[in-house]
Amino acid sequence: MKQAAKFISERLKSIGCATEGITTFFATEIHAAVHAVATVVVIVACFLFPVSPKEIMLLVIVTGMVWVTELLNTAIEKAMNFLSPQKSTEVKFIKDAAAGAVLLAALTAVLVACIILYQNFETMRTMLNLLRENRLTIYQWLVLSSSFSCMLLIVRMIVTATIEYIFLPWNLVLAFIPYWITNLLNSEISNNSKKTIHIIEIAMWLLFLPNSFYIVTDLFHFINVRTAPKWFDLLLIFSFSINGIVAGMLSIHKVECYVLLVKGKRISILWLFAIMWLSAFGIYIGRFLRFNSWDVLTKPFQLFGELIDHFLYPFQHGYAWGMTITYGVFMTILYQFFKPSLFVLNEK
Repeated sequence: MKQAAKFISERLKSIGCATEGITTFFATEIHAAVHAVATVVVIVACFLFPVSPKEIMLLVIVTGMVWVTELLNTAIEKAMNFLSPQKSTEVKFIKDAAAGAVLLAALTAVLVACIILYQNFETMRTMLNLLRENRLTIYQWLVLSSSFSCMLLIVRMIVTATIEYIFLPWNLVLAFIPYWITNLLNSEISNNSKKTIHIIEIAMWLLFLPNSFYIVTDLFHFINVRTAPKWFDLLLIFSFSINGIVAGMLSIHKVECYVLLVKGKRISILWLFAIMWLSAFGIYIGRFLRFNSWDVLTKPFQLFGELIDHFLYPFQHGYAWGMTITYGVFMTILYQFFKPSLFVLNEK
């Protein structure tokens, strides 16, 4: 038993070291940011076009190959700089060969992507026709808008050679999760599945819903970052934020329709106000207490301890409740303002 425990402990330590290496890689290397955004673009394209499971598997393999070669290239470059600070022909060749491996992996990934896009050429042409005729679904518009946001971020990273705002694509993915859950809920309802499944899905939806509105608080970073023009950074953050907010409002409307159908109008109104208040409080928890949705499972005692403290001593946390009430009212007004349009958009 002791040997087994020691073996498991050593493996966990190794995983921790590997995780730390990847974290440092993302924090210090501009190429990591470029690859990360390119990966997000590939993921978005998979949602936008009807890519087959085999094609997705192939994209995962070539994308992973690019990441592995980039990590190895970084490790080799750091090792050569440490072992041989002076310039030499041999060290230059080693660095160039490692960089060449990354280039070949990236070109292979681009080639595979082009082949897959060529196979879906008819679908692309159909989508372009729909775009020209303004007949795209709201989900397709959201994907296109999100792709534009990612392209803005790529341009910023290339021009400024910094990885500031690299967190925006990840925050946007989290903001879309409630929308995807409500789509799943709609399909479950159509298939007449058990209400227990509906409750579980709504609970998961509620857990991730604050992420759709949390993304607007990324504007806090606008004050401290000065490596790009203010007008560009404002557009960049706002474009990510508006995509998350629209996805969140669409998902709220879908769940509200479900509650209206099951419980009636009065309960649906009370439910809506409760959801907005909980979402606003969730924004505060994420921005200032620095908890994530999955911390309900990974840090439950710490999270619930903070929540209990806020509820038991509300006057000591006036800042939290002030933000919660203000954001809750604003989100409710915003939702009610766009609600007539949401009926049409969800139908599309």
